[in-house]
Amino acid sequence: MAKSKRTKPEDRNRRITQRVGAEKLRMSTQKPPLSRQAGRENEGGDEKGCACEADRLSVATSQPNVVVDPVTGLTDVIRNAWFVAYFKHNACCDCCEFRQYVRGFFELNGTVVPGPFPGFNFRFWQEDQDAAGEMYGHRDRPGEDGDRYVPDQADGCIYLGRDTPGFYGLSSGDDYSILLEFADVIIDTCNNDDVVAGPKLWDLIAAGTVP
Repeated sequence: MAKSKRTKPEDRNRRITQRVGAEKLRMSTQKPPLSRQAGRENEGGDEKGCACEADRLSVATSQPNVVVDPVTGLTDVIRNAWFVAYFKHNACCDCCEFRQYVRGFFELNGTVVPGPFPGFNFRFWQEDQDAAGEMYGHRDRPGEDGDRYVPDQADGCIYLGRDTPGFYGLSSGDDYSILLEFADVIIDTCNNDDVVAGPKLWDLIAAGTVP
């Protein structure tokens, strides 16, 4: 099995989603991040005449789950998400890339927990990434379980992804609140990163007290 996209934070203030935005991409607080372009400056594709054509982008999620780590005995509040995208076999699949954006906040025992990167908040969308600084859907990095193109990373016409955001490492008696919003899109890297599918929106909203 490939290495998990998520690693648990090392300290109490980082017991939060293990995929977070790092790219300084700010967008409207009222609309989903990115919208399909009404027109393109270079309609028709790159110098090779290529353009991404997405057949389908689907996102499936579970209900929020409260699970106990059998090793540490600590509690995680998580939600699972699975992504699949199909691109037309037009010899331009390498132009198609998946992106995920996130915004939100965490509260622990009545106090807002500092985000896992500077500027993380509920107002601005930022590109999601893991603790190693790797972002979903970028073809220029090796694919792995939960974030890969098939049959090959360079120009595969199917994208398969998975995410498990949450509040990790909670102790008995902790009061928690989570509000995370996600937006998933397909962009055309051969045409100014125009959005050609999405956004597909989903969230993780949970609050309670750990038994």
